[in-house]
Amino acid sequence: METFSKFISFVFHPIFIPVLAFLGYLQIDHYTVSAIVSLPSSAFWTVLAFIISFTIFLPLLGMSFMISSGIISDWQLREHKDRVPVILFSTVLMGILIYLFKGIEETGGHLFYEFFGVIFGGIIVSLITALISYFWQISMHISAISGLAGAMFALTSILYPIGNINDIVLLNSIILFAIGITAVARLSLNAHSLMQVFAGMVVGFGVEFMIIVNGWYF
Repeated sequence: METFSKFISFVFHPIFIPVLAFLGYLQIDHYTVSAIVSLPSSAFWTVLAFIISFTIFLPLLGMSFMISSGIISDWQLREHKDRVPVILFSTVLMGILIYLFKGIEETGGHLFYEFFGVIFGGIIVSLITALISYFWQISMHISAISGLAGAMFALTSILYPIGNINDIVLLNSIILFAIGITAVARLSLNAHSLMQVFAGMVVGFGVEFMIIVNGWYF
């Protein structure tokens, strides 16, 4: 059970969630999403490379610097206060990513507007998580995967018509299942209490859903 829990914790690590969110977004059969899917292959892979770089590679590079300079203790971030600089650094990178996408949006037409909401929601979730983490160990794993669920449910609500609605409902159900098994994994590893897991669910899902549904982004 411990090996399985560690595997689940790795697969649904917060650092992978933005990329999973983008891939999930691409599964929606809507004209705004089709505009991204229809990009020339070189342009599409460039966009994906930007997302991977700013949400995975650069945060890992930043964490390596923080460890070597003594800002944080280790890769595991066992001390909840160690999570604050890591989250804030990742948040800055997501802000830069939005800025870059805005430049593409202005020159290439309506491509990323709805996905801006997903990224912006992720920034707000991260900031709230950073604030809470300074005082208390909220589950970052659960807030991240729940944020993905909140984003996908919100996109399902606002994008109309969706040509493959049954497929997206199934995808949303799979994400909810992923929240469940991630929660069980984190509890099994004694990484969090039940309340810390529940708080992550509320913050992640609630903030992402409300921001996207209400259009509280630029």
